[in-house]
Amino acid sequence: GPLVYGSTNLFTLSGGNGLGTAISYQVVAGPGLMVGSNKLAVLSGTGSIELKVTKAGDAYYENVETNFVIQVAKASQSIAFPAMADQLSTNHVTLSATASSGLPVNYTVVTGPAVLTGGNQLSFTNGGVVAVAAQQSGDTNYLAALAVTNTFTVTLVHVNEAPVANSQSVTTAEDTVVAIVLTGSDGEGSNLV
Repeated sequence: GPLVYGSTNLFTLSGGNGLGTAISYQVVAGPGLMVGSNKLAVLSGTGSIELKVTKAGDAYYENVETNFVIQVAKASQSIAFPAMADQLSTNHVTLSATASSGLPVNYTVVTGPAVLTGGNQLSFTNGGVVAVAAQQSGDTNYLAALAVTNTFTVTLVHVNEAPVANSQSVTTAEDTVVAIVLTGSDGEGSNLV
């Protein structure tokens, strides 16, 4: 199979004259780097690497050279997204997943009364079950990671906020008795009478 980005691979050859003459490897083109005499490191990209292999001659045999191409595939990656504890609706949470590739992780609210701002800041609009997914879509060197979803419960905290009165006006003749009822709502949208 193909080599994978971010790996170092050992080469061994068999055959030839069997006299123990030296075999050397040289990267001709592509994102490879020889490490030592027989290890190919793939640390700078994916695609094709062209190698030249040379077996030194001796008193009986001439030098032998051949070039071949090796394909380098994207590496896999995974996401670490620690489980989240249950939350209160007044909490604000900073999400902190990491990808094994070191690439940035993106978040989405899958379900529930949550709002994502600033890329990784989570707040809540009500009580209920929330599911948040962490994803990393990959790049030229890494495949997309499997998404990891955290699910937790948010408990609604009733906040005693000042009521908001609706604007009303009454016009009446002087010395007339008028019954006035004020209406409004609290911070959670419940009507006040």
